[in-house]
Amino acid sequence: MSSWIQIAGRSATIALAVVGVVAGCSSSDSGSPSVTADEACTQLVAALCDKIQSCAPAYMTLGYGDIAACKTRAMIDCKSDLSAPSTAATPSDTVACANVAKTASCAALFDNDTPAACLPKPGGLEDGKPCAADAQCKSGFCGLDTDKELCGLCAAKPTEGAACNRGKCPAGLQCSRKSTCAKVVAEGGACDDSKPCASGTSCYMAKCVKNAAAGATCDDALVKGPACDGFQGLACLGNKCQKITLVAAGQPCGLEFDGTAVKSFTLCEKNGWCKGLDTAAKPPVLKGTCEAAAKDGDPCVADATFLKGPGCLEPAECVAGKCTLPDAAACK
Repeated sequence: MSSWIQIAGRSATIALAVVGVVAGCSSSDSGSPSVTADEACTQLVAALCDKIQSCAPAYMTLGYGDIAACKTRAMIDCKSDLSAPSTAATPSDTVACANVAKTASCAALFDNDTPAACLPKPGGLEDGKPCAADAQCKSGFCGLDTDKELCGLCAAKPTEGAACNRGKCPAGLQCSRKSTCAKVVAEGGACDDSKPCASGTSCYMAKCVKNAAAGATCDDALVKGPACDGFQGLACLGNKCQKITLVAAGQPCGLEFDGTAVKSFTLCEKNGWCKGLDTAAKPPVLKGTCEAAAKDGDPCVADATFLKGPGCLEPAECVAGKCTLPDAAACK
């Protein structure tokens, strides 16, 4: 966790915005905080969830259902980070970050362009020590652990051109298609698999171009056209950008296919999955029923997707087959 905002893929065609709250910031702290951890986290998660709703409402529905759920779940993560052993994070720093988050651009949100007030200060842990949040580490970077999921090890920050850490790069860098950390390229700039385009644009014909809008020609492979604007809930169906339908648990989900092209795509909200849909079957099964994400403590499927589940509701992770909430004190 512990990044400005992390974007993680949760379905075959559209990404899920996941709040990874930052408690460690670069402002100074004069001693006892003027606000409690609960008060500070309330301000931060409100700012971040409101920003997600404003920038990408489809992501909010897909991941959480609504802003209230986003704030409830993000609060768990924020409080865990603030209570992490050896952390440099303080409630007053968290409030400073919340204040800047309110006016941050959507590009900053999705391109990992972390505002200075939200950057983690160096913590007390040396490289190689177990961690859960960047602000615990002297390096300011907690490397994720594939096996432990919610815990990692303090490590040097990946530099530009270095390998991403399970898709994670430090502030100012994005993980490219080649899995290396790189600065994003603005619209009109030259791009390739090692030079990712800024949010809202696609690398088409080696140039970052604006994503296709509703009804426009598109191509997820970026050969015949740009990708669709996923932040607006669009998917490339039949080479045309179309709005994805989001439905609740118990509702039908899947694809409408007329024999030549996909005409519509229905996904499950709140990080649910489409049980029964099997595009690999012969003949393919294109319809299923939305199943809810697993509750905290319940059995889950690791690396769950739209086709496989249940997954967990953020910030819980599927650890040893059970949805487990973050607990920085448990990372030892």
